[in-house]
Amino acid sequence: MRLGRIGEFALIRRLARHCPTNPALLLGIGDDAAVLSAPRAPALLWTTDLLVEGIHFRRSWTRFYDLGAKAIAVNLSDVAAMGGTPRHALVSLALPAQTAVEEVEALYRGCRDACLRYGVSLAGGDTSRSPKGVFLSVSVLGVAGKGLLRRSGARAGDVVFVTGTLGDAAAGLALLRAGRTPPRRRYGGGVRGHEKTLMLRHLHPLPPVGVGGRLCGLASAAIDVSDGLVADLGHLCRSSGVGAEIRLDAVPLSPSLLAVAPRLPREALAYALHGGEDYQLLFTVPPQRVARLRRRLRGTGVSVTAIGTVVASPRCVVLRDARGRRVRVLREGYEHFRREESP
Repeated sequence: MRLGRIGEFALIRRLARHCPTNPALLLGIGDDAAVLSAPRAPALLWTTDLLVEGIHFRRSWTRFYDLGAKAIAVNLSDVAAMGGTPRHALVSLALPAQTAVEEVEALYRGCRDACLRYGVSLAGGDTSRSPKGVFLSVSVLGVAGKGLLRRSGARAGDVVFVTGTLGDAAAGLALLRAGRTPPRRRYGGGVRGHEKTLMLRHLHPLPPVGVGGRLCGLASAAIDVSDGLVADLGHLCRSSGVGAEIRLDAVPLSPSLLAVAPRLPREALAYALHGGEDYQLLFTVPPQRVARLRRRLRGTGVSVTAIGTVVASPRCVVLRDARGRRVRVLREGYEHFRREESP
């Protein structure tokens, strides 16, 4: 049986069978991060992500600085989705021998700047020669908040929320594919112009790391939006044994996406539903806690939008338009091995 037949997520489920239990491992495969027990201290969160040239990025539009910054950010998003605070990062690289030393140093500057923004220490890693292409693996260690967030706690009647806006990163990728010149900015820096803003959202994601811990004790389940709203909500629903209904008119779209989408191959909402790599937080909250949630997030500078409701129908994500009519889902989101597609 080939990987292309079963896909990424079925592969993960099969691999999970080979991971033995351990008393110190409180939570293993199946969530955004593993959870480890720590004596006389909060539980530890441990996550890792891999970026592969030709799959996750192209050198033609990705500076080494951008690559380093993004590699850190996507891992911090996982820790935030578990309600934790990231503390330390390890970076492992496999590089062709002809790679310029200055480019590798630029990659580490990107890692450093992303770490500094979120108070994370860059603790080292490993290097190796690659016969072809750049491979970058980052592992982040964090501490859990008071009330660990998981994908499996959503219940019927909960309100579905998302932070920020969705679809910007996917639209930015579409612009880069079309040959637009990527903006050159340090991590976290802004740009003028809608197209540059969207491209920067793809190259320099800014996960709402500080919000994750504030959700503890209020949110019933959470996940970060890396594969697309529909796909990631599907992951959460499968883990919780529930379904969800989403109001398409409530999905938050940025002014930049709305301005640029008419010039792109797909509609703005399609990028928000299926694009992925926004690294915002998607979470569910019991209705009686919604007012407390809004008070707790006041002053964070991060917007949160109620986009739907958890329903009892297991593992079913239903999209409804402004009139309440059910909308067919043509595709869910990105999944490795399912199709031959690169950035």
